[in-house]
Amino acid sequence: MNDFVLSWLSVFALLMLPIGGCSGTTDDGTGGTAGSGGAAGTGGMAGGGGAAGVGGTAGGGGTGMIPPGIWTGTGIGGSAGSADLCFAVNAEGTALTQGADSEQPCQFYAVEVTFGDCAAGSFAYKPDIPIVGGSFELILLGGPTEYEFRGTFDGNTAAGEVTTTGDATCSAQWEAVPNE
Repeated sequence: MNDFVLSWLSVFALLMLPIGGCSGTTDDGTGGTAGSGGAAGTGGMAGGGGAAGVGGTAGGGGTGMIPPGIWTGTGIGGSAGSADLCFAVNAEGTALTQGADSEQPCQFYAVEVTFGDCAAGSFAYKPDIPIVGGSFELILLGGPTEYEFRGTFDGNTAAGEVTTTGDATCSAQWEAVPNE
């Protein structure tokens, strides 16, 4: 409101300037003295800028729902030559778990791996293996042969590696899909 009043006073002062600055004449016809100029008007104050907007948070990445059920796949390369594998994902998609259907592979295990060209032969594991952030890891230590089985889900595909060490050292990269 103060800015508005000051602006109008400034305009009024500018309009009155010509009147206040008139010069007079004397009786003898000589020019009078010059009138004084009006005072300068006061400029208005600048308006404040608006506050900056706040950015949103980035969305979290994720794997989406991991399809439950039996998954089967093969491993290639490495010293194992090849590997056949299967595992079962629970209904919530939160763990590899023991298979429920006796007609399917992995019927009694959370994961089962059979190596084609490795003296380790095969291994199987019954207890649940948690899936965290779309990945899982099983490390079995302490026997004559130790096993590591890791994987990551990406939609309807899972991939990872399997490694044995000890009496037989073998490794293979693997891929698996839901068994339909």
